[in-house]
Amino acid sequence: MREKFMRFYATDDIELCGVLFEPFIETKVAVIHVHGLASNFFENRFISHLSNFYTSKNYAFVSFNNRGYGYFSELLKGNKKTIKGGAAYEIFEECVYDIEGVIQYLMSIGYDTFLLEGHSLGCNKVVYAYHFLKDKYPISKLILLAPCDVYKQLSLMIKDYDSFLKKNVDYCNSSRELDFVPNGLFPLEFTAKTVVNNYGSGVSCDIFSYRRVGYIHPLLKSIMIPVFIIIGSKDECVFTEKKEAIEHFLYDNITDLNVYYIDGAKHIFKGQEEKLVKVIGEFI
Repeated sequence: MREKFMRFYATDDIELCGVLFEPFIETKVAVIHVHGLASNFFENRFISHLSNFYTSKNYAFVSFNNRGYGYFSELLKGNKKTIKGGAAYEIFEECVYDIEGVIQYLMSIGYDTFLLEGHSLGCNKVVYAYHFLKDKYPISKLILLAPCDVYKQLSLMIKDYDSFLKKNVDYCNSSRELDFVPNGLFPLEFTAKTVVNNYGSGVSCDIFSYRRVGYIHPLLKSIMIPVFIIIGSKDECVFTEKKEAIEHFLYDNITDLNVYYIDGAKHIFKGQEEKLVKVIGEFI
């Protein structure tokens, strides 16, 4: 395979980077991978396995930094302005700009069909962005690795989560939206604006709401292309509810769905990377 460093722009002019892995045989189809919370395009070991696998099957594979990479990062906007980025400052809905930027870059060099793949919080971003991009670009499949109920996950990690949310709302109402309410998760901290926008119940990011029995999410229900979800049987982030509740939620909400569990795998599939690529191969 060939590797090409990418420098491209989100559709709101934020400069981003990543790597494009291409097979030696020409292809028009690319898999776009969206990393999880505070991660980056190379951190998880499965990226190497995925790049080798996809290119061996004559797909190109892209892994890129979205604006939420790292805990705190620096973003360049329009070659002139430097702004604060990273998980501490990101606004969930802006994921559409990042993913559309990748698609536009790939189309400019000849690609015409796309599979969107997300890991962890990246799954939420893929589903949300797909809703806005599906009528503009040829997206054929969604591959979701370890999608989480983010609200429930954080509520278990942060003591007295409802009070924590309220304090963040109070900060925003008093013009302190870029201040930090201590959460006990250092260095994984968020500005008050990010907490209120991204991590409350019922906000745009709250897509895989496993805790909400019987809830039908309109974005999930509107997906009309095949969706493949892979979860490790020992995933410490996904299993905030029992497996049966998670399955009921997923199959009630997604029309064309396959769910696969990798025995013994945790959230980042460490040590199970070959199993991961094998089951993806059976799907695509």
